[in-house]
Amino acid sequence: MRYDAFLQDVRDRLQPGERDMAETAVAATLAALGVALSKEGRTDLAPQLPKELKAYFSAGLENGLDTAELFLARVAQTMNLDTTAVEPMVNAVMAALRDAVSEGALRNALATLPPDYNRILGLESQGPARGAMP
Repeated sequence: MRYDAFLQDVRDRLQPGERDMAETAVAATLAALGVALSKEGRTDLAPQLPKELKAYFSAGLENGLDTAELFLARVAQTMNLDTTAVEPMVNAVMAALRDAVSEGALRNALATLPPDYNRILGLESQGPARGAMP
């Protein structure tokens, strides 16, 4: 997928008043995701992304953002908005990401995130991010 197609996919998922913030939402969400994911998770996703998005998953990042609330707070701070305003934008970026990469790579990448990430990453209907069976 090309960067412009990814960005358009995000725009199409946003409300009309949010569409002009799509590029900022992509940058803020993927930068926070790059920090939240393990090195292995970043390695699973990066090869499948356009070169403009690979930088958010660079090897030098440290794993952090242990909760979904910290993740949303990071995105909100970057975008200069409150967490309630950024959540639908995060959902749009993550939906576009799900369409851009293979299901296996995405599941592997997100497997190390705590279960509270499921809601903000749009995984509630797909079961736990960890893939654990009851």
